[in-house]
Amino acid sequence: MVILEGLTAGGLLFGVGFHIAIIALAVFYVTVVHAVMVRLAAQDPQISQLYIRSLTGRDYYPAHSALNAPIVVVRPSIQSLR
Repeated sequence: MVILEGLTAGGLLFGVGFHIAIIALAVFYVTVVHAVMVRLAAQDPQISQLYIRSLTGRDYYPAHSALNAPIVVVRPSIQSLR
């Protein structure tokens, strides 16, 4: 959410332009909307459990043609010079 908020504020500033109203809107968005988002996240009792569960997943899941398909060993396309 922080990345989305930063991108939105940056998009306002750099996409629309540096005008007083746009700068005020970006500052309002970063301060007020971020505070509301933090408050909503703090009220969610399952947010820490969800975060811990998300850490148990793997970083990469190789593609399979079916659920029971064997895992294929990926070989490098460029052979090393050993």
